[in-house]
Amino acid sequence: MISLFYGLKLVKREKDNNIIIPREWWTNFREKKVIVGIFPEQCIFVFPFSKWLQIRVGDKDCLIDKKLRKDIRIIFSSIKEKELSEDFFYLPDYPDFNIIFSKEILLVGCGDYFEIWRKNNFKKELQENIRRIANKDFLE
Repeated sequence: MISLFYGLKLVKREKDNNIIIPREWWTNFREKKVIVGIFPEQCIFVFPFSKWLQIRVGDKDCLIDKKLRKDIRIIFSSIKEKELSEDFFYLPDYPDFNIIFSKEILLVGCGDYFEIWRKNNFKKELQENIRRIANKDFLE
């Protein structure tokens, strides 16, 4: 059975920085250990531990390309191992990365993992991606 995280879920951040993981996503986790980190777009990613182990940065082009190296640096320097509780997730602090969440948080399903976004940031990112696709900028 494949774990799939899909859809958009608007959740509230609790006072103690906990967020409730939707029940249908919670059942996708077969393991309690997750890997949490930051993508350069200023969102937090949450991977089940076994899925994270499948990710490799072995391509030598990643080390040659300056932009990719910067992205890799952000991603790997932000990684934290976390344990999931019964049905909530403690949102880690990232003061060095200027990630500050408001009361409302958007959980974005991305197949094997999910992302945690500030609602307004995700709207901007979505609009920018739609513009890029419409202008066929992704082909360059």
